[in-house]
Amino acid sequence: MENTQAPPNKEEQYQSALKSLQLFFATKGKSYKLSFQTKMALITAAIKSKIPDFGFVGFYVVANQLDENGNPTEKKILEVGPYQSEGLVTPIIDFGKGVCGDCWKEKAIQVVNDVTSCKNYIACDDITKSEIVLPVFSSKEDKENVTAVLDIDSTLLNRFDEKDSKALQEILDFIYL
Repeated sequence: MENTQAPPNKEEQYQSALKSLQLFFATKGKSYKLSFQTKMALITAAIKSKIPDFGFVGFYVVANQLDENGNPTEKKILEVGPYQSEGLVTPIIDFGKGVCGDCWKEKAIQVVNDVTSCKNYIACDDITKSEIVLPVFSSKEDKENVTAVLDIDSTLLNRFDEKDSKALQEILDFIYL
């Protein structure tokens, strides 16, 4: 029988990831200012290392699409940033496409607890059952300018709820330090 619920210890898993980041930023993070890229890499590593049912944890960053010569165009896209996964993922996502594109467009958390029921879903593998995507804004106070999205795929159906949204937002707040 397929497991369709989140593990009973998911709060402990989130707390473990949060504590790892708190310890890191309390010690190493105070020595020097870290880049957006570095903070994204640290967050993905902390989450992925503590939560085994997450097949993909990563960021997509708002960027200018490049032309055939590698020059930036006016068109904005989501381009894959730091991530942790067993495989390669979709490198570019258009505005309003897929769950990540919807998160960017709506400027709000997106939860899909059964990806097979999502008409706008972009599949990167065949193990993902549910997905949550959180917007990253230009600052903690800004709720208009999305600069990236945090995308998490789970191998479990019905994995994500309000507790996940809240815990992941608390972890994501390290991006604003």
